[in-house]
Amino acid sequence: MLLRRYQEHLSTQNWTAIFLDFFIVVAGLYLGLQLDGWNEERKEATREREYLEQLQADFTKNVEVLQWLGENHEAMSKNLMHAIGVIKAGEIEPGEEEKFKWAILTMRQVPPMSLHMAGYRALVAAGDFSLLSDRELRSLLVSIESEIEFDQNAYWRNMGDSLGFTFDVMLDISRTVPHPSGRGVAFELDFAAIRDYPGTLAVLANARRTHSQITEARYQLRDMFLEAGKRIDISLGSAQMAGAVPP
Repeated sequence: MLLRRYQEHLSTQNWTAIFLDFFIVVAGLYLGLQLDGWNEERKEATREREYLEQLQADFTKNVEVLQWLGENHEAMSKNLMHAIGVIKAGEIEPGEEEKFKWAILTMRQVPPMSLHMAGYRALVAAGDFSLLSDRELRSLLVSIESEIEFDQNAYWRNMGDSLGFTFDVMLDISRTVPHPSGRGVAFELDFAAIRDYPGTLAVLANARRTHSQITEARYQLRDMFLEAGKRIDISLGSAQMAGAVPP
C-alpha cells in the first residue's frame, strides 16, 4: 500500500509527499534495526549476568576452600618447625610425643585443591568468553586458570619428592602396635632412630619449606579469586542495568 501511494505521488510529482513517504520508510527501517540491536544487547546482558552469577557462586566457595587449605599447610609448617626444634635439642619433652609424631606422620599430606570452576568451564566451552564486558576480569580469569594448571602439573612434579622420609626409612623409624581401644593398629615412632638418622633435619626442613610455599601459593590464589569476585560484583551491576534499560 505504501509503495502504491509512493508511485501515485511520483506520477503527480508531489515532491513533498514523496519526501514524507521516503522519510517514513527510512525511519521505520532505522527504528527496526535499533530495536533489533537493543533486543540483542538485552539478551547478551542477560546471558552475561547468568554467567557472572555462576562465577560469583563458584568463586565464593573457592575462597573458602583455599582459606582452609592455606591454614592447613600453615599449621603443618609450624608443626614441622617444632619437630625441627625437638631434633636439634636432642630430646623430647614429656607430653610432646603426640605433637611430634603428628608432624612426622602428616608431613607428606597434601590435601587436593578441589576448586569449583564449572561456571568458567561452561563460559569457555560455549564460546561466550567475550560476553564478559570487563576486560580486566577476563584477564584475571585467564591468570587464575593458568595458576591452577601450573599447580596441578609442574609444581608437584618438582616438589613431591622432598616431602618426607623414604619408605625404607619409615620402616626403620616406626612400627605398628595394637590400638589401645583394641581395634586396629596405631603408629609408634622411634624417637632415638629419628634423632640419629643423618638426614632427619634435611627431610624436615624440606617438608617445612614445601608446606610454607604451598601456603603462600594457596593464599595467593585465594586473593586472585577475591579480586575476581570484586570485578564480578561491579560487572553484575552493569549487566543488570544493561539488561533492564536500552542504552
